[in-house]
Amino acid sequence: TQASAPYAVDAAWMDRVEEVIDWGLARGLYITLNGHHEDWLKNDYSQANQSRYDEIWRQIIARFKGKSDKLLYEIINEPNGLTVQQVDDLNLRILGLIRAQEPTRLVIFGGNMYANSEQLLQAAIPNDDYIIGYYHSYDPWRFCGQGEGTWGTAADYQAVNAKFQRTADWSANTGIPVHLSEFGAVVGNDYNSRMRVYAHYTEQAVRHNFAFSVWDDGGMFKVLQRGSNVWPETKDILVHYYE
Repeated sequence: TQASAPYAVDAAWMDRVEEVIDWGLARGLYITLNGHHEDWLKNDYSQANQSRYDEIWRQIIARFKGKSDKLLYEIINEPNGLTVQQVDDLNLRILGLIRAQEPTRLVIFGGNMYANSEQLLQAAIPNDDYIIGYYHSYDPWRFCGQGEGTWGTAADYQAVNAKFQRTADWSANTGIPVHLSEFGAVVGNDYNSRMRVYAHYTEQAVRHNFAFSVWDDGGMFKVLQRGSNVWPETKDILVHYYE
């Protein structure tokens, strides 16, 4: 994207994004389109950078309005570096830009930092009938993110259950649905513990009626083995597991 006005998004890049989105929509998938790793904005919430992000979203909206309702917009991913107040401001401003052209597009918003459930519960709630709250959870980070030790004690299960319940209570009180849009555990850590994490997170999401998306970065959190195009055992849990 250009660093100065009019902040034009590279045409080839925008074409590629649309191509991939259309592939997914043609297969009946739900697609989330977001601003991801926008460190230039997270580290400097200046007026110039706010204007740049606004213009990026205006170009996105102009390109994708009219697409299937299965295309969802997520305002920003993990805005670590921004304060609660800055994220609240950003959420309202970008939502306003979207609503000017797409009054019923589902829009996903979250809190600050790394967008855990605690941050979602602190975020200001926009007055809008077509919003979804999102959060990410790699709890406990010591196991899920750093691969240390094992997971599966009664206390481990209770901690995850409590996080889900607090978020479910927020959803019930606000009337806003929830998307657990990232969870997972690094490969290479204790095998049985990792399977327990995927199974329990999936069970809890189904139980609380949360939409959920596993995080697959092709690296430490990979699910699909891209080189061989093989799905590992976690796929069976994620697709076929029920209470």
